[in-house]
This record gives sequence, C-alpha cells and structure tokens, in this order.
Amino acid sequence: MIDTQHALSLRHQSALLEVNHNRLKPKRAKIIEEDHKIILHLDEIHFKYCHMGQRNLIHELRDRGYEVGRKRVRRLMRLLGKEAMIPKPNISKRGDAHKIYIPLSETLL
Repeated sequence: MIDTQHALSLRHQSALLEVNHNRLKPKRAKIIEEDHKIILHLDEIHFKYCHMGQRNLIHELRDRGYEVGRKRVRRLMRLLGKEAMIPKPNISKRGDAHKIYIPLSETLL
C-alpha cells in the first residue's frame, strides 16, 4: 500500500492508488477529555438553571475554573441536545389550522 519511507511522496502514492491523501492521517477525536468534564458541569448547571443560555453558562463555567468560549459551549450544548427554556421567537403567532371567525355584525353590513 502506502509507504512513508518510499521515494515517492505520499501525495503521489495516493494519486496512483486513487485515494485522497487526507484520508491517510488518523482522525482527531471530536471530544477531548476536558470536554467530557465540561459536559458534566454543563449538565449539572442546566439541570439546576434550565433558563440559562450560552452566555450565562460561560460565566458559570468560568467561575468553576474552565476557560471556555461561547462557540465551545454552544457546540457542547448542541451535542448534549440541550437548550435554554426561554420563549422562542414567533411563539404567539396564530396557527394556520385555526379558523378565523368574523363577527356577525360585520357580515350583515
């Protein structure tokens, strides 16, 4: 197969085998050990304070000694399948299935 000590470069060897050369490198783990610890704390915090969003969670995690950013917290929350329990946009709009009844006084005019 592919030999790292061969005279041909890895790119040329992979081209001859018709394989992408980026597939030769081992894949990096998506979650590192520190992420596991942060996930445990996020789960605990979210259980107590389910109304907290990403920005409040960042402050809470920083108080616990973790140096995290908003994007990292967002990624880990999405991975956990959790989100803040707050009113979402357009929650008070009327549904399409609801029929609108016009008052009789308007129809008689």
